[in-house]
Amino acid sequence: MHRSSLIWLASISIGLIVLYLLGIFVRGHYGIAVSVHNTSGQPLQGLGIKVEPSGKAYELGGLPDKELARVFVQPRTESHITLQYLDRNVPHIETVVAI
Repeated sequence: MHRSSLIWLASISIGLIVLYLLGIFVRGHYGIAVSVHNTSGQPLQGLGIKVEPSGKAYELGGLPDKELARVFVQPRTESHITLQYLDRNVPHIETVVAI
């Protein structure tokens, strides 16, 4: 290999490592992204995300049909994330992810 090819390969490798480390830092800073896409055909009311047990609650309010809501949550060790919403004034709680 020519010297310029080695320099180019080293530069690309270093760049990829830096991007990877930056991604780890950003994920640790912002937490986990929870996206809710309403495909029910009707608006959702009382939408919220909560880190259980005793974690922070994120109130999203209403979500019109075919709309998307996203929130970044900071889970704790041995916790889970729940989605809460009202369907025809009946409350529902669904586990999104268990950590």
